[in-house]
Amino acid sequence: MRSGSDSFLIIQSTSAAIGDPGAVLGFETEMTWGFENEILDEMSKEGRVVGYGDTSESVEFTAYHDTQDPAQNAVMSALENKEQVKVWKVDKQKKCQWQA
Repeated sequence: MRSGSDSFLIIQSTSAAIGDPGAVLGFETEMTWGFENEILDEMSKEGRVVGYGDTSESVEFTAYHDTQDPAQNAVMSALENKEQVKVWKVDKQKKCQWQA
């Protein structure tokens, strides 16, 4: 059985330099992730054209507010400045096998 402590989020500003570490989001209570593809449906002289348009992805989370949490501060700064953040969901239950 999975619990909320089986995963965590790492958040980083998109303006951070390559190689800068992200911050683990503290005091998270819930999280959802999803993505969707827009479907284009147009008529042309040759007939109907259906295809994929833009793809969007969203992450929503709830956390108890902590003014000292760097991840929460990165999100608040991005919201205030109309910027984006990078988010990684880390699943502690998965086992990775690396091969060279």
